[in-house]
Amino acid sequence: MGMHRVLAEHFGFSSAEVDRYLGHNDHIHDHGKITRVFVFAVTVEHPDSICQSAHLGHRWIDSISISTAVNDIDGMLRVYYADNT
Repeated sequence: MGMHRVLAEHFGFSSAEVDRYLGHNDHIHDHGKITRVFVFAVTVEHPDSICQSAHLGHRWIDSISISTAVNDIDGMLRVYYADNT
């Protein structure tokens, strides 16, 4: 699966479980460029061991820090945590 390859190559996680696709959101930047943010729930053995050369944006989120997440994905995260608590 492509997500496993991205997690291994860009973040250094050789064994990761993609639990669920939560959705996506498009962000329009000042210069008109559109960035699509894909949101997945992923389980890894050692989340603090992310490789230092990771160049893709990432953020580990727990149920307490949802309000500080990327704009417009907090609803996806709240649904996920409501389903998995």
